[in-house]
Amino acid sequence: MKGTKNIYANYVGKQDGSSHSYYDSQREDDSKDTPVLAVFERIEEEEQIKKGRKKKEKRKKRGSGLFFVFIILFIVIFGAMQAPNLLYSFAQQLYSQERYDEAMFLYDKAAIVGSKIGQEQYSNMSNRAIADYYYDCGEYEEAARRYETMIDQVDLERINEIASQYYSSEDYENAIKWYQFSGNEEEILNTQKKIASEYYENKEYGKAAKYYEEIGDKDGYNRAAEAMAFSCYSEGKYEEAIEWYKKIKNTSGVHMAQIKLAEQCYEVGDYESAMEYYESAGEVEKVLEVKKFVADQYYETGEYNEAEALYEQLLENELPFITRLEIIMKKERCKIE
Repeated sequence: MKGTKNIYANYVGKQDGSSHSYYDSQREDDSKDTPVLAVFERIEEEEQIKKGRKKKEKRKKRGSGLFFVFIILFIVIFGAMQAPNLLYSFAQQLYSQERYDEAMFLYDKAAIVGSKIGQEQYSNMSNRAIADYYYDCGEYEEAARRYETMIDQVDLERINEIASQYYSSEDYENAIKWYQFSGNEEEILNTQKKIASEYYENKEYGKAAKYYEEIGDKDGYNRAAEAMAFSCYSEGKYEEAIEWYKKIKNTSGVHMAQIKLAEQCYEVGDYESAMEYYESAGEVEKVLEVKKFVADQYYETGEYNEAEALYEQLLENELPFITRLEIIMKKERCKIE
């Protein structure tokens, strides 16, 4: 440590302009010398250690680069790469050294080659190693994509974990698929209920009803179907509303939608359909009202034969006296004209 003492002594001498060294003065008082020298000695030691580490790291990097270059050359030289076992072995070595990117590169090559030349064991082992790596890194979607091709080799714990991860990220369709892989019926049911509930909350009542029907939740289905029917009714989709009301045997809903549909047809001049819907709804008076309107239209436009036929049908029903008298008079005039 003589060098350290001289460095520090020269430094202090230059600072105070004294002719004697700090080291000489320190001989007189060893109690003051020890802490100061210890600091500088430690600094010098650390510098030497750093230099040594840098050299080792440099050699290591150079060695790693050369090793990987050798592998790449191996791949290029052998072209078709007829040795997936060697590629797999190299990948294993790199993985054990925590050189994951390089390891994944070689695992992938080994998988491709193994599959290409019929050595499926290396293809499967490589794909499994890649899938395990992604799983351990928490990249469950990528792991799932690879595990799915070898699902019979994956343990239940991993399958359920992937399913639960999909569930947590609200990807319920994939969650169900993976719970089905594990045969976890309870979680499948819970997920289906969750999907149905999500659809219902998002006002996608048709989809909610579908899931409630699949899982046999009658109350949930009726609730979703009722909401779907009302939604269609509110949007003027009366035919769809009728179908949904029929599914849950809501006769009042069917009747209400049929009347609305009849009114809608009447407004656009589709009188025949209007009469049909009024008739389906049991609104006899409305049917007669529309029929008389159509007959009068024929009468006004001079289509007397058509008007007479409809007046004849109207007279077969019970009508107010004034209405009946009016129809009889018009009917007779149709014969004259």
